[in-house]
Amino acid sequence: MSRDPLVFPRNGSAGSNSRCCAEQAPHCQSQQPNLVERSLLRCFQSRTMKGPHPGRIDQGFRKAMSNPWHSRRGFTLIELMVVVACIAILAALALPNYQDRIIRTQVQEALGFATFAEDAVQLFHTKTHRMPSNNVEAGLPPAEQILGNYVARLEVEQGAIHIRFGNRASRALADKWLTLRPGTSPNASRVPISWLCGVAHPVSGLDYSGVNRTDIEARQLPLDCRL
Repeated sequence: MSRDPLVFPRNGSAGSNSRCCAEQAPHCQSQQPNLVERSLLRCFQSRTMKGPHPGRIDQGFRKAMSNPWHSRRGFTLIELMVVVACIAILAALALPNYQDRIIRTQVQEALGFATFAEDAVQLFHTKTHRMPSNNVEAGLPPAEQILGNYVARLEVEQGAIHIRFGNRASRALADKWLTLRPGTSPNASRVPISWLCGVAHPVSGLDYSGVNRTDIEARQLPLDCRL
């Protein structure tokens, strides 16, 4: 049994003198896109209106023709690889900054913890006009007994306060030192001590006692300890 070729209807209706859909389609491609869709739709309707469900077929055809990008849904492998690479680069840039922020927070808390030692050194200096040589002279417990959340040891040496980090401190901060050095005005013994933290620049005109043991990177220190 032979089948009739699909034909384009002329003037909106099917006819034997209409040209074949397959022959008309290449000619229509040079026209505007809506002319191609309209011609294909008329051809399709002329061959399916006699079927059992012409309306359903017509609706499906219209839906398919109205979405020319239906075959390009989702991402390609190259697009996914580019997205993953961008995320990896952003993570690599953000992770060090996040770790440094954690370390600065822990150092700041340790400085607050050490204020009682600063008060002890200040009191000793007010009474004797000199700096305590160790924890005992400053009236403090032994260095290994002074513990905090991030402090594993706190010792006084020639007035300087040395903080060793440990316990709950981050791995990058553990076993490192931060030093607070007392600065006094040579001609005014009643002026309170000014503390120099970490690698901060000393103030001209003040005499500082003790040795600086700070071995924490400057970028990981609070602003007052590096400027």
